[in-house]
Amino acid sequence: MKPILTIIIPSYNCLKDLPHCVENIGSVLKDNLGSSVVVHVQDGNSNDGTKNYLKTLNLPYLTFHSAEDLGVYDAMNTAVKTSTTEWVYFMGADDRLLPDFGRALAQLTNRDRTYYGNVRFASTGKRYDGPFTALKLVFRNICHQSMFFPTHLLQAAPYSL
Repeated sequence: MKPILTIIIPSYNCLKDLPHCVENIGSVLKDNLGSSVVVHVQDGNSNDGTKNYLKTLNLPYLTFHSAEDLGVYDAMNTAVKTSTTEWVYFMGADDRLLPDFGRALAQLTNRDRTYYGNVRFASTGKRYDGPFTALKLVFRNICHQSMFFPTHLLQAAPYSL
């Protein structure tokens, strides 16, 4: 099965958090997603051991690249340019996937739409943030960690730095 989703983790000096994130993703992939998801860490040339940690990993679904960048959106754009899957999902090194993450993949049917779901705050367990209307978007945002982007749309219109 060809992967349909790339989880992109932009990072810089995240050695404290990244191993827990990678372990969590591996657990969710093993239990639910098989080969439908790949993971790419786009590192900003960290100097805290992140690169050495990534070099020690021998995970068939994980790739990484480390080079200086102009910040998180530059890292995200760089990773999206090389993605070969239909969909992209962004995580921070301190984020975790919930066990039922794979249920969202079946909902990704229109390659010209961005999909979103809810996230749960680890500190409070609170869900964020249900359905959005145009008015709600004036006052609140949909966080990256809940959005599934068609790769071709992000490649055509990358983030502004």
